[in-house]
Amino acid sequence: MDELEMKSLMGEYLDHYTKTEVVFEIVKQLYNRETVFIDPFDKSKATRLMKIHSIQHWQQVTKWVGAYKRPYNIYYSLAKYRQGIPNQVFNHEQRKINNKEWNEGEHWKNIETFDFLIDFDGDDEKHCEEIKKDVLAVSNVLKEVPHSIRFSGNGFHIIVPGQFMPQGLSYNPELETNYYSLLADILSKLKKDYSGVIDLACVDSRRVVKVPYSVACYEDGCKMCWPYFKYSEINEIKISQFVPTWIFSSTSSIKNRGISLFNQEKNNKTLETIKLLLGKKWDKYKRLIS
Repeated sequence: MDELEMKSLMGEYLDHYTKTEVVFEIVKQLYNRETVFIDPFDKSKATRLMKIHSIQHWQQVTKWVGAYKRPYNIYYSLAKYRQGIPNQVFNHEQRKINNKEWNEGEHWKNIETFDFLIDFDGDDEKHCEEIKKDVLAVSNVLKEVPHSIRFSGNGFHIIVPGQFMPQGLSYNPELETNYYSLLADILSKLKKDYSGVIDLACVDSRRVVKVPYSVACYEDGCKMCWPYFKYSEINEIKISQFVPTWIFSSTSSIKNRGISLFNQEKNNKTLETIKLLLGKKWDKYKRLIS
């Protein structure tokens, strides 16, 4: 990316994050989760373990990270922690010391719930249009399971909030049979039967996902990570339209829009759905479910 292209991208990126309603919606999603900033053009430049529970936190953290000097893609943890991650300081060396125990295994003991992510990887806009049918097919499998559907910037995310998932399995990543092995088995079945583009590598205890209402930056510009509210939107809104300028010209207000859950009004039959999907594989989990 040359200097002019970067300048254009930064203009779009900065314009997005100076909108109060955008920051308001983003911050709501970050409560009691880990927030992560990753440079999309140099993945070695990543800042993990940021705690953002308010607009003031957002302002302090983005300034320290340098998120207004160059573009960052913003992620949050699938894990929701009982009291959030530890309080942080703005000193790199001290952070290494303070977070040592958390990074070496203490984190999983503080997990309250863990969202189930189904990640559909797209190659480009054309490919993303093609895999919409896969997203809808998997959503239909989950027709009695509350879940959100989001455009991720270059693909799609189906997310079942952790509170609707089976309870009782350990979050300890060192155990052979645990919550993450259950997720891995479900993903393998869905990939085999419904979509070859489902990512199987999104089940570890520190996994993060792009924050809804943030922008994902790529060589060819920014795409907004957009949560769908109706099934009809998935085919009606073309991938090429997911630029922040289009979103704001076509939406009266983003503030208080939140996240829509499909099938939330129905009886939650997540457990029954998983049993049907896994068949005999369910046997190794059923005695551990509370």
